[in-house]
Amino acid sequence: MNISAPLRFSYLRESTYNPSYAQNTADEPLPALQEGAELNLTHTHTLSADDEKTLKEKSQGNRVSVVVYEVDPSPEPVITQLEKSGPLNRIKRMCTVFPYKDISWQVAVIFVFTNTIGTVNSFFGLLPLIASSTNFRNEKTIAAGVTLGFASTAFLCGIALGLLAAFNTDRGTIGSDKSDDRKLEEGIPSSPSATYKPALMGSDDFVWKPTMEELKTFYLPNPAFQAGLAQLLGAMFFTVANISSFPGVINKMSLHERGFSKLLVSMPTLMGGMFFFGSAIVLMVLAQDKWYKPKLSDINWLVYFLGATGALAFLLNGAVALMAPKAVIAATLLVFIGRWTFWLGSLLQWYVLMEFYPSA
Repeated sequence: MNISAPLRFSYLRESTYNPSYAQNTADEPLPALQEGAELNLTHTHTLSADDEKTLKEKSQGNRVSVVVYEVDPSPEPVITQLEKSGPLNRIKRMCTVFPYKDISWQVAVIFVFTNTIGTVNSFFGLLPLIASSTNFRNEKTIAAGVTLGFASTAFLCGIALGLLAAFNTDRGTIGSDKSDDRKLEEGIPSSPSATYKPALMGSDDFVWKPTMEELKTFYLPNPAFQAGLAQLLGAMFFTVANISSFPGVINKMSLHERGFSKLLVSMPTLMGGMFFFGSAIVLMVLAQDKWYKPKLSDINWLVYFLGATGALAFLLNGAVALMAPKAVIAATLLVFIGRWTFWLGSLLQWYVLMEFYPSA
């Protein structure tokens, strides 16, 4: 249900910090001059006759011939044809280019898979309420339970991988001596205008965790990374709600267990929606030129907007379940809307990522 995690890394690139540049490369600090001391910069060395002869022989041996080329005073301008990245081209890349070593690509695909299963699960929850004729045997116990289990597991894995992708943003080094086929195989972006340089899995640049210096100086103060942490916390709340919603865990028809349903399902859903909604709003503001002016023409902004819409739907679902337990259709419809908006957003984030990869 998280659709914004991989895309927040574009904001992390704006303040990239490399602690290796801050290291002292000198062997020892230069000694300070004492008061009244004079700095003597004169250095003399007397050459013997043998030294002069040796130096002259080396100078003659090191001479190189000078080749003169004729240069056209008015050469024709060089024009580089950049690869076009239209909508159909990117959609084709989604189906033909698989940069599996890029963690951000893995996250995008995982969330498409997660949200696809989530939308199927939402049908199992809504259709029995509005079209009872569509019911089938073991719909709630097996179909709904299995889809919810797969979606919950993949969802939490995607959130964790999203943070791992953040740690490897802009750590990669792209060589110019590799062919496009090799880049495609290794999952390396080769678009002429791309500045996206992730450290790929298996490379020397890839890290599983940042250093404490990087974490304190670069990641934690960054609002985009803070939004990612809020999403991780919200994911934990959603996971508690999903596990508690498994058929047979809590009997919602029992008066004795209704309190557990509110505590383990409704409240975590409300809290998870709040954290996701807040993080999506932060990412929307970061994507805008001015905090009060929506950037409707930016597809990244649309992804964050869909994330905020889906999170708001889940937030309202938790609130309705707490304040109006009998409004089952309204609560289920909110879940249906939330999962569909997350699904659309996950497709868009995958679509945006393919801008940085060559055509097949």
